[in-house]
Amino acid sequence: MNETRTDFLDLATRRHSVRAYSARPVDRAIIDRCLEAARLAPSACNSQPWTFIVIDDPVLREALASAAGGGMLPLNHFTRQAPVLVAVVAERANMSARVGSRVKDKPFAMMDVAIAAEHFCLQAADEGLGTCMLGWFDEPRVRSLLDIPSTARPALMLTLGYPDHHSGAAKRRRKPMEQISAWNRYPQTQSAKASAPVSGRRSVAGLILWLAVTYLAAVIGGAATARAGAFYADLTRPPWAPPGWLFGPVWSLLYTLMGIAAWQVWRTRGWRAARGPLCLYLAHLGVNAVWSWLFFAWRMGAVAFGWILLLMAMVFAMIRTFRRIRPATAWLLWPYLAWLIFAAALAFYVWQRNPGLL
Repeated sequence: MNETRTDFLDLATRRHSVRAYSARPVDRAIIDRCLEAARLAPSACNSQPWTFIVIDDPVLREALASAAGGGMLPLNHFTRQAPVLVAVVAERANMSARVGSRVKDKPFAMMDVAIAAEHFCLQAADEGLGTCMLGWFDEPRVRSLLDIPSTARPALMLTLGYPDHHSGAAKRRRKPMEQISAWNRYPQTQSAKASAPVSGRRSVAGLILWLAVTYLAAVIGGAATARAGAFYADLTRPPWAPPGWLFGPVWSLLYTLMGIAAWQVWRTRGWRAARGPLCLYLAHLGVNAVWSWLFFAWRMGAVAFGWILLLMAMVFAMIRTFRRIRPATAWLLWPYLAWLIFAAALAFYVWQRNPGLL
């Protein structure tokens, strides 16, 4: 038993992301053993929602390497060195796994694909090969090159080949054991303390701050509508368009609800633990403020319509992320999303019916 553990730890140590490959070809029998290791991987409800596509044709491999190269960005350029590329395709899971994924709000299929991909990479390391998992690539192009149907999704690309030992191995950095493990309960580390609920005077000050930041976005956007009353009155509007005076009270209420929602997320987790959702909220405020300028001040109807669709997508993402932290908080944002949908329909109608003004 101890010998088996030692052997696996040695294999786990040897497996690392390789970004420099020799031109030595890889025998198909070796690749078949890697595929067999992936086939044996566990999956939710034994769904096995994956397909591994091995690419060793030079022309197709070059096209796929280009799709993973990041374009103008210096990303994944080493893919052109690898003699073999492997596309890991996420398939539609079976009914039991899909139901479980919905109920528990966990991407079981993607978890399964990741496990199978790691099985492949571990077997490759045992064969003396190097691999690197890639999630950044031109997904539509990969789909087209490999004829992947719409029911499946290219989830990962793997480079495969013999490492170029002349390039030298990069030093692996891993967190110390005490930062990634605990016994019997969540570790009371500094990060755990940072995610504790905020209370007392700090909570009240936080409410004032989040409302102030939110109202600041309202002021910036409102500056574009200060003299928009006559412009709005001159527009050809649908019969269901609200009167101009209604926008101010509605937006005031929505901004208040938005600020309270952000405050509740911050109060529940703190800034460090909820940084992602709160940064999304702050970015969305910027998009919100710019929309009024696009529509009322700069009168760019087409851009404003596309901009409000972006805003709607960001609000929907906020609802999803906020709900994971504090489910009740998400309900504060639903009126906001509903109003944006209404505003988008109104903006589209006005843009189409007023070609000389927008």
